[in-house]
Amino acid sequence: MRNETAEGADRLGWVVKCAEDGQVLVEAKGPSTMPIGAWQPFAMSFAVPASGCQGQWLQLVAYPGERRTDIAVLYDELAVAR
Repeated sequence: MRNETAEGADRLGWVVKCAEDGQVLVEAKGPSTMPIGAWQPFAMSFAVPASGCQGQWLQLVAYPGERRTDIAVLYDELAVAR
């Protein structure tokens, strides 16, 4: 991931949910501090239940702060390991 603004990496995150019932498998925010303009690793791991979770949703979510601010965070190379 790469943060393009002074604030913002921790105001965005990812959630993976089971499609059938909305069970959250993992939720991960960006780091609270990171250098501007430099690519940084960002990873999350989770396990899919053996039953009842045949499909998963990957959702980018916002965690708004107390005031509005511009946020520009880039993500690259989504990889899924099985």
